[in-house]
Order: sequence, then structure tokens, then C-alpha cells
Amino acid sequence: VGDEPLMLAADGPVAVGRDRAAAARLAVSQGADVIVMDDGHQNPSLKPALSLIVVDGETRDGEWPFGDGAVFPAGPMREPFAVGLSRADAVAIVLPEGLDRPDPELVALFGALPVLIVRIVPAQAPPPGPLVGFAGVAKPWKVERALQMAGADLKDFAPYPDHAPLSPADLTFLKDRAALFG
Repeated sequence: VGDEPLMLAADGPVAVGRDRAAAARLAVSQGADVIVMDDGHQNPSLKPALSLIVVDGETRDGEWPFGDGAVFPAGPMREPFAVGLSRADAVAIVLPEGLDRPDPELVALFGALPVLIVRIVPAQAPPPGPLVGFAGVAKPWKVERALQMAGADLKDFAPYPDHAPLSPADLTFLKDRAALFG
């Protein structure tokens, strides 16, 4: 089991399995009324009642959610854009703090599909005092930027690769950086 299902399980029931249909049947047998699949858009084993594509709305500083549009392994896309979009019922654009509205060029890509705007806001203020941040996600600079926008007194930030396991040496490094900055 990866780190994402473990984090999600802190907020509610989670079913994990290579066989998505079997995992869904298990969830339903345990009382689930709704099944939300992570990375389920390309999975044909379940017929969705609603297919929502979630898109990173960060387009500042040359960022673009679809890269060059090439399909994996040549690029970031799991399938051609138009193919995936043709199965979608709506698009949710996640706007980062400090970006008031989505890029009109981005919105135009979705044609007549409904576009929902989603904002991620901090659940609480960051702790007071100097902080050292770190993240092992696909775009760690977004975590750094979010901490800064939330008002963190961020003195240092250590980016790690997506889902990187932190070694004892990594933890010692972070502890030493925190001690250095106070």
C-alpha cells in the first residue's frame, strides 16, 4: 500500500486493490454509497456515474498542467488530451493561492464542459517562528509556495522526489537544518 491511501484512510474508509472493480465491490459491501477513484479516469473496469477531471490551474512562470501534451513515457499525459476529455462530465481547475482566476487559454481547452474552480486553503495558520519545510510530491515547489502564501516564516525548504521514502540520513539533515534556523 502506498502513502496516498494511508493518508486518505485518516479521513474515511479506503479500499485498495489492483482489481479496481473488486475493490469497489468490497467498498459497497461495507456500506459505501459513493466511490471516488484516484487516477480512475483511464480505468474501464468501472462505469462512472460522474467523471471529473482535476487539473492543476497553475500557469504562472511558464507552468502548464499538460506539459508538452506528449503521452507517457514521452510526456506527462496518460492518454491523448482529446481522448480523455471526451469521457469527462466536467473539469475542476485547482487554483493556487494568489491566482484569482484561471488562465482563459486553459479554460478554452475544455470547450462546452462545465468548469468548476477549486481553491485549496490552509486548515489553520502555520506554527509561529522560523520553519524548515520539505515535500516528496510531484511538484514540491508548489508546497513551498503554499507554505509561503499561508504566512509561514520559511527559512529553508528541501524538495524530495514524488513519494520518496525518507531515510534516517534525510531526517537527520532536516533536523540539522531546523536547528540551524532556530
